Amino acid sequence: MKRKLFNAFYRKEDWAVKEVYLRYSRLLKHVSYQIVGDNDLSDGVVSDTFIRVLDKGPIDDESTFVAYICQVARNLSIDVVKERNKIDSLPEEVIGEEEKSDDDILAVLRKSLSKEEYDVLVLRSVLEYPFKDIAEMYDTTPSAIRGIYHRCRNKAKKLLEAYL
Repeated sequence: MKRKLFNAFYRKEDWAVKEVYLRYSRLLKHVSYQIVGDNDLSDGVVSDTFIRVLDKGPIDDESTFVAYICQVARNLSIDVVKERNKIDSLPEEVIGEEEKSDDDILAVLRKSLSKEEYDVLVLRSVLEYPFKDIAEMYDTTPSAIRGIYHRCRNKAKKLLEAYL
C-alpha cells in the first residue's frame, strides 16, 4: 500500500478508507465466510474488522497490515460462531412458554442482545430509521450499523424461532 494511502487511512480520511476497503474487503469476506458460513454475518465481520483496525492504530507495512486484518477477521468470525452457538442453547424460560405478548418478546430481546444491538434492531426494524441516520447517532459508518443490524437480526430470529 502506498505510504500516502496508508497514512490517510489511519487519519480516517474517507477516500482512503474507501480505497482500502475496496482492496481488502473481498479477501476478508472470504476469510470470514470460511468460518461462519453466512453471507450476512461475513459482511458484518468485514465491517467490524475495519472498525477495529482503524481504532487500533497504524501497522508498519502492507504485508504486516494484510496479515493483521486477516487475523482480526478470523478472530471476529470465531466470536460470531461462539455467539451463535450460545443462542442455540437457550435457557428453558425463553423457550418454555407458548404464548407471548409483544412486550414479552421485546423483553427477551432486551435481555439477550447487547444494548447497542437492541437499540439498532429497534431503530431499524420497528422505527424504520435509515442506516445513515442510525450511524450518525452512533458516530460510525452506515456499513458498521448494517453489520450490527444483520448480526442482531440473526440472533433475534434464532431466539424467537422457538419462542413464537
